[in-house]
Amino acid sequence: MPDDDEHAGVAWCLGHFVSTMQWHDLSATVQHDAKRALVNFFAGAIGAARHPDLTALAAVLETFSGPREATVIGRGARLDALSASTLNAVSANLLDYDDTHLPTVIHPAAPVAPPVLALAERHGAAGADVLLAFMLGVEVECRIGNAVSPQHYARGWHISDVWRLWCRSGGKAAPAVARANRTRPRHCGESIGGIGGKSAQWGEKYWGRPCRTQWVICRTHG
Repeated sequence: MPDDDEHAGVAWCLGHFVSTMQWHDLSATVQHDAKRALVNFFAGAIGAARHPDLTALAAVLETFSGPREATVIGRGARLDALSASTLNAVSANLLDYDDTHLPTVIHPAAPVAPPVLALAERHGAAGADVLLAFMLGVEVECRIGNAVSPQHYARGWHISDVWRLWCRSGGKAAPAVARANRTRPRHCGESIGGIGGKSAQWGEKYWGRPCRTQWVICRTHG
């Protein structure tokens, strides 16, 4: 990391980590766990694919969809990448059966996997590249979550939004999307560092309401 780089710091280091890591650098255990996490994501998304809340959201997004380039999981439909990512993120998290990083109570896969999969369809990415981008997004997400946990949660802050303070410019999906787009280290760091979060006020008082899934939508828009 160059000393005179104005972007040097934590974001630059994370950007370099994300942009230079290769699939073959990972241990067999990590590679296997990345696959398991992605399978778990699909299970959650399929389970809620026909939920009334998702059907209502799909009706809105289908009206304004651009090119039908990405799959909506479990619904037999295709929408533009952003709309498909939104629906897939909501369905994966809607029933709260998605994966949980226990030290931080982050749900890692729901906001990260959908944009990676949408970009993979758009660019025809190889399976290993998809898994690597997904794994790196989850890794950075949980590392930064560890840095702010657990004190904030006890005070009513929602971890997924507090995390956004560190990884905005699109939210939790930023590192994974940057990797999927083969972004260079400096620009990857800018994506991760971002412009600061505006929704950290999202608190625990919204549990049990359909609107609570807005956090996963915001994080998906990497």
